[in-house]
Amino acid sequence: MSRTIRSLGWILFTAALGAVAIFVVVVKRPAPASVAPVDLGPIPVRVRDLALAEAVVEVRGYGTLLAARRAWLAVEVPGPVVAVHPDWRPGFFVEQGVELCAVDPAPYALELRRAQALCDQAGSSLERAVLDGERSQTDRELAAQALELALASCQRWEEVEAEGHAPAAALDQARVALTGARRDLDAAAGRRDGARVAVTAARAALEQARAARDNARDRLERTVLRAPFRGQLVGRPPALGTYLSPSPVAGAPLAELVDSSTLQLVLQIPEEELGQLAPGQWARVTLPSAPGRVFRGQVAALAAAVDPRTRSAAVEIDIGNSPGGGGSDPEETGPRLRAGQFAVATIEVERRRDALTIDRGELLWRAGLPLAHVLRESPTGTWIEQRQVKLGPALAGAGGGAFIVEDGLLAGEQLVVWPLERLADGMPCRLLSAEVGRPSGLQEKGSEQGQVSPLQPGTAEPERMGR
Repeated sequence: MSRTIRSLGWILFTAALGAVAIFVVVVKRPAPASVAPVDLGPIPVRVRDLALAEAVVEVRGYGTLLAARRAWLAVEVPGPVVAVHPDWRPGFFVEQGVELCAVDPAPYALELRRAQALCDQAGSSLERAVLDGERSQTDRELAAQALELALASCQRWEEVEAEGHAPAAALDQARVALTGARRDLDAAAGRRDGARVAVTAARAALEQARAARDNARDRLERTVLRAPFRGQLVGRPPALGTYLSPSPVAGAPLAELVDSSTLQLVLQIPEEELGQLAPGQWARVTLPSAPGRVFRGQVAALAAAVDPRTRSAAVEIDIGNSPGGGGSDPEETGPRLRAGQFAVATIEVERRRDALTIDRGELLWRAGLPLAHVLRESPTGTWIEQRQVKLGPALAGAGGGAFIVEDGLLAGEQLVVWPLERLADGMPCRLLSAEVGRPSGLQEKGSEQGQVSPLQPGTAEPERMGR
């Protein structure tokens, strides 16, 4: 019991010492000495003169070059390979209709002969049916004539009997002959109708036999795989003796034929730039893999709808790849465009001779609105005027970071380009020179009064602004 009381006493004593120490450190700490505010003076700024210059409005996009025509090559009838084009290799140029390979035609030739024999047999059956039809028509005509004779004979005997000179047996015999003639006419008409049906059936059988023959002939012709158009082969040839099948389970495409005489570049253009494009506009196409080379293309089609997920639409550009424009001739030794290459297309949509341009880095964005800062001078000093500017089309030639100024700035004014994040409307300022207050890290070039250093963040290159 006494040990517990002593422990509790030590705890209370320690807590009391801690409270005294906190009181001495916190409450009794002397107040810091007050420091008078230092006036740093007007903020140093860098400016550039706004001037009118020619500006080119361009729309830029990138994509992968695609062949305008391409086809997968595969046999259309099954069979073992018996012939292959001797020059078939990847990249080989072929003309339209060239035989590339062939499967064994023997079974299909036999099928054609069988179909031809059935066709000849059907033709003979048709001729026999036609002859039977003509014979039955003749029999009917003879039966009709016999009926007319029997009817006339019966009428004469009836007249003689009416006069009382003819025996009754003669009249009965004439009437029996008339009945027989009518029966023979009906029978002849039935045979004629039957012959007509037989002719129709024979003609249908002949048409069916001819269709089978044509199908057999077509299958025989399809044993040879031909190039559907002029182009380059992609893929290796099949080996002799390989069994090929056109079925999706057992068969597979042998190779791909690519017509690279015309290539297509499909761009994804934002919807806000889509209204500036139209079919027929010319485009400059460049390839990162072929620096310095420029190809000419033409806008071929614009997508009918905008993708709601990306807010962009597809624009197709046709690029001629014939000799002189990249080349598609197999004898050409220079580099040429190939399907699958990455390309960049620039489409000029407008050219303005006198325009003000401003770089994105020379603007301060507040609530999505672009703000520019202009240097203003008065008898009392130099100060900053903040303005909201109206921007026009973007200049793709400046990397998408420059705009045409529609309203808010005038030529001849001095645009403050640094330091934008520290500026406010009405703030006093002074021009930053190379000798006084020049920030470290800026090069001497372009650091004079009224110029912009190309290495300073928030500034723009002079040649870019004049574009």
